[in-house]
Amino acid sequence: MINLFKHQEKLVNKRIKRAFKQGHRKILVQSPTGSGKTIMFSYISKKTSERAKKVLILTDRIELLSQAGGTLSKFDMKPHLIKAGSKYIDKSKKVFVAMSQTLRNRLKDPVWFNFIRNNINLIVIDEAHVQEFNHIFETKGLLDKCRVLGFTATPVRTGKMSQLGLQYDALVNGTSIGKLINGGYLVNCDIYDCGSPDLSGVQMNRAKGDYAEGSMFKKYDNAKLYKGLTKNYLKHTPGQKMIVFCCNVEHAIKTTLELNKSNVKAKFICAGKSAPKVPKKWTETSKAIYDEKLRGFEIYNQHYYNLSGPRTKIFEDFNNNKFDVLVNVDIATKGFDCPDIKVVALYRATTSLALYLQMIGRGARTANDKTHFTVFDFGGNKSRFGGYDLDRDWSLWHEESKSDGGAPPMKVCGLDSKENEIKGSGSIKKGCNRIILASYKMCPFCAFKYPEKNKAKEIELQLEEIVDENGVSIKKKSFSEMSFSELTQYREIKKHHIRWLYRQLWSRNEAETIKEYALEYGWTSKRLYYVLNDLKEKT
Repeated sequence: MINLFKHQEKLVNKRIKRAFKQGHRKILVQSPTGSGKTIMFSYISKKTSERAKKVLILTDRIELLSQAGGTLSKFDMKPHLIKAGSKYIDKSKKVFVAMSQTLRNRLKDPVWFNFIRNNINLIVIDEAHVQEFNHIFETKGLLDKCRVLGFTATPVRTGKMSQLGLQYDALVNGTSIGKLINGGYLVNCDIYDCGSPDLSGVQMNRAKGDYAEGSMFKKYDNAKLYKGLTKNYLKHTPGQKMIVFCCNVEHAIKTTLELNKSNVKAKFICAGKSAPKVPKKWTETSKAIYDEKLRGFEIYNQHYYNLSGPRTKIFEDFNNNKFDVLVNVDIATKGFDCPDIKVVALYRATTSLALYLQMIGRGARTANDKTHFTVFDFGGNKSRFGGYDLDRDWSLWHEESKSDGGAPPMKVCGLDSKENEIKGSGSIKKGCNRIILASYKMCPFCAFKYPEKNKAKEIELQLEEIVDENGVSIKKKSFSEMSFSELTQYREIKKHHIRWLYRQLWSRNEAETIKEYALEYGWTSKRLYYVLNDLKEKT
């Protein structure tokens, strides 16, 4: 049986129990990525089943949870798996695990509906903010006799999505990211602004409430950006384990090719692609769609065997350090644990706070000799959502966006979003100040051409701004330019391990400063020897 950490114990045995005692039957639990949500809901499921009660866990990570060595097996649970192809219910089992879509189909059968309704005492929902689970609450009578516990790191919905407050009675918050960092359960990050392409004109995927992947890819499919990621990785974090989040499959493949071209061992992972179906009726439109899908499939098929492979094999090889960089599309954003990841590349933009925190959270796990992790932000995401360790006010309710009558976004020719005058990149250097569509790259009235924003920046001078407890700013300097006191202050604010400070000083050939620090803090000569020797071995 796995023992809970102090923050997990407090959430499970105090806050959640208190909410149930207060009469709430459907509770949403918020706890940050890396805090051990899977461990906590597995623990609750185990304890509930030991009281002769039945538990249903809903997840889209059924293999990760139930496979040998998975979390459920660590709690000595052998659940009945409800997945495609399973037609019978093993009523002797106490714990059941199901994919949401599979359960949706099973509930159409009265036998399955009645079993769930009359026998399940607790339903646990993994990644409960996802709309995929709405049908559980919308199926009349299904939840009349059971309790519901939803777990998520980000209880966030937007626009016309169903209100969480209509599905859950109460929100229970776990320990914040900042406190988990202070307690040594997570590590903090240094976020670098690496530039972002101009996202004006990128379409939105209304179902996901985020940028449409294909439309966004057209902005990122740029030689300078591909080289920018590789260049920044080799310059600032060479040889470190990195995970990259891309727009779509073609983007991931091209990124992987570029990394390998520079002798960086990289593999990509994505949902499988199959050959497109031939249209029943050929038209100009259907042919264009078919040709585009066929082209994507051929690119995927061409590189699958040498740059990718079966999902479990890719994860296993990455965990075992057989390659350095995992490039992925919507696969490793949740439920993927690899604590020794030291670099996260946000090689896409997102309007989803949930996705932003999930992506960054892949690097926040603690590991031996890990003082912090690095984030390369190629999508302006940090400026959109703030720092990783920012305290946030979560709620079961969100503001529903009101229709604006379909009016497209506009801009003033020659001005940026802050109404500052900008210089044109063509022969016309000054705009005419007419109102034009925000998606226009060139003014239709005066031919003013907007400058491109797709050049990848050198990250050395783009460190996120840090302020101390009094709100005083530490200037955006490279670490090599910071004084010893500034480095010390930065480390204390970011809660980086003390080894981070030693390494910064050692990289600047300031071994004498380390010795002075040791003398000031009363180190023994033996401790100083081991610190210096360790730094020598790692350079």
